[in-house]
Amino acid sequence: MENGRKHQDADGAQTVSWTDLPRKDQLFVITMTRLSEPLVQTSIQSYMFYQLKWFDPTLPDSVISGQAGILHASFTAAQFLTAMLWGRIADSSLFGRKTVLLIGLAGTCLSCIGFAFSTSFGQALFFRCLGGITNGNVGVLRTIYQSRAFLLLPMTFNIGVIIGPILGGVISDPAGSYPDLFGNVAFFQRFPYAAPNLVSAFFLFCALFGVWLCLEETLDIALNKPDRGLQLGRRLPTWLFRNRSTAGYTLLTNQQTELDHDGPHTARAAHSRQSSISEVPQRTKQPRRRYTQRLPFRRIFTANVIWTLTANFLLGFHLGTFNSLWFVFLSTPVYDPAEGSSGLPDALKRHLPFIFTGGLGLRPPEMGMAMAILGAIGIGLQLGVYPWLSARLGTVGSWRLFLAFFPLTYFLVPYLSLVPSVSPPPHAKDGVVVWAAIVVVLFLQVVGRTFALPAQTILVNNCTPHPSVLGTVHGIGQSDNEIVIEAVPLTREAFAPFGDVIENPRPDLHPSRAHQEPSLPFSAVVANQGSAIKYQDVSRQINLYDQAPSGRPGYAIMSMFVCAARARIADPPPPAPVAGSGPDHPPEHQPPSVFPVTVLERHPFTTQTFTPLTADPAARYLVIVAPTLPSSNNSRSGEEAPGGDRLALLPVPVNLPAFASYPRPLPGHGMPDVRRLRAFVASGTQAVTYGAGTWHAPMVALGERKGTALDFVVVQFANGVAIEDCQEVFLGDRIPGAGSAGAWRKEKYRNVPLNSYMVRCGLHSRTE
Repeated sequence: MENGRKHQDADGAQTVSWTDLPRKDQLFVITMTRLSEPLVQTSIQSYMFYQLKWFDPTLPDSVISGQAGILHASFTAAQFLTAMLWGRIADSSLFGRKTVLLIGLAGTCLSCIGFAFSTSFGQALFFRCLGGITNGNVGVLRTIYQSRAFLLLPMTFNIGVIIGPILGGVISDPAGSYPDLFGNVAFFQRFPYAAPNLVSAFFLFCALFGVWLCLEETLDIALNKPDRGLQLGRRLPTWLFRNRSTAGYTLLTNQQTELDHDGPHTARAAHSRQSSISEVPQRTKQPRRRYTQRLPFRRIFTANVIWTLTANFLLGFHLGTFNSLWFVFLSTPVYDPAEGSSGLPDALKRHLPFIFTGGLGLRPPEMGMAMAILGAIGIGLQLGVYPWLSARLGTVGSWRLFLAFFPLTYFLVPYLSLVPSVSPPPHAKDGVVVWAAIVVVLFLQVVGRTFALPAQTILVNNCTPHPSVLGTVHGIGQSDNEIVIEAVPLTREAFAPFGDVIENPRPDLHPSRAHQEPSLPFSAVVANQGSAIKYQDVSRQINLYDQAPSGRPGYAIMSMFVCAARARIADPPPPAPVAGSGPDHPPEHQPPSVFPVTVLERHPFTTQTFTPLTADPAARYLVIVAPTLPSSNNSRSGEEAPGGDRLALLPVPVNLPAFASYPRPLPGHGMPDVRRLRAFVASGTQAVTYGAGTWHAPMVALGERKGTALDFVVVQFANGVAIEDCQEVFLGDRIPGAGSAGAWRKEKYRNVPLNSYMVRCGLHSRTE
């Protein structure tokens, strides 16, 4: 049934501010946890080249550069080998996501301590691998305002990029850098690069302690496990401020706001839905649907997941490569023409403009400054530009556009070695021109990263087939799946598999001339003493409630819907000429806009006819339907869906009455086939009848101005049993609450899981 809830345009009619984000305490813990990792990684990279030279001063720079690359890649390679395993562990009821975070933080902390006291390349490599193997800290931030909340993670990364290199550059080798203060300290002489690692380990320990005390588990099947750390964290304020507490009463709510898993367009505050056949408004919100079972591993790898993770791998691959080579390039000694490249093979000697030798020769403090510039640019862009621009470009649009910045950056980086320096070789590059060139190159890289990384995170989050395997997919990926279809003009022929289109087949024929017309349609007769044309049996109404499990008979009802316009649209481009089609349409059109489809519903035992109450042929509404999948495509025999429901429990009619000349077969139990979803633009002179059991979207009125509304009279049968009157599927796992007992029964059955697709219908518009 249609519903009386308020629906917002998911493309961002309202502006979301940072203060609108829910559960700020949980977001704070997550972002602080995220801060520790880039802080550790960038801190190490600022002095890694010099620590390797300290291991063995006899090695040439070419070997040191190779070791630096191996050391940097070892953490990522070890992470790659275990990421899927940690993802599965995070989704298991035995451990959960919080446990994996704690293990990752503890492992990285031990890795930092071990790296601090390493005295050889082999020891350093072992501890780097240890940190990568134990690090399963996948991004499981789930929120209803994704463009802002997912931005917290890369913004936190940029803060770490600022602090980490400066920290590593300033406090590495304190005996050599500050001989007056630490020159005689035996510890710093024996372990010159221990200080920044120990500071990083302290940050990680603080993050670990904060997660243990404050972070709530988000995995549905692990929510009921006792959490000693969280219990202790909640008691600490009482113990610390016991004398300040006062007695009193607190209102207990029946629902706790959570960071929810929604697509970028389904992600809005959920409103309670009201059935169009119910006489009692449903106002009480139910808790979010919990998932007590996991999607089988074999069903994770949909085509959408594979392509999204492939894009995620390519993005992470070239970003990781750049981060590794950038530090090596900054610290590699400057090419000195006086010495030439006599020690290198001919293929590696400088041959401009495409073969380079030498780097910038920066010391750790200068490298820290270069990386701090990168982080500062990133924070400025993310706070000031990203939310505004991404809202206009969209997730996929910004992702596609700003990927082009990376090739340009990578092409320009080696040319920094040719920028004129104030100090001649072999001194490090310096001067205003050098630093200006560094800022330009870093700006291009940060712009691409600022827009691509949050979008990629959203894409990975939204491609997940089911919330129960969110950690697994993020572990494999360590946007926004959209099926975009074009809305076409509504015609009888195109809509025939789904129902009937009711319209005047001969709008050019006046009733007064009907008796003279030799080519009247087959079903037409002259009526009302020649003052009307009657088109008979234009749509067959059907009542199949005699097959309903409840045994309650269906009765005819007539409802009225006043539908507010939810999208703007003008006439779409015309289809191929078809007999009886509407009037011609203008040939020029603007690029199409889109309307998100977040819910589909069906009425298994009845047809449903929508008739617009308007004489305006310019009125428009959107008709969205989907075929029904065979039941075997949704659930194997005896296999329970992840939500705990069986498709066989959904009551549907099995047979048509023998006397019913119904023009289409009954769809059956199956879920909607969203990949074959169809969208039609209907005019105010057209009515539609949805066939019994046809999956369709709630009615969408279209208008050019706010406040526009379109009235409909709806005719159907009903028996007052919610699950028999209406069954719903929410795309992207958007599950609003419901209040009454009847609505609870509908809630129990309606959300049979399907792939978390976000469907968007393209709506062509034109310039008036």
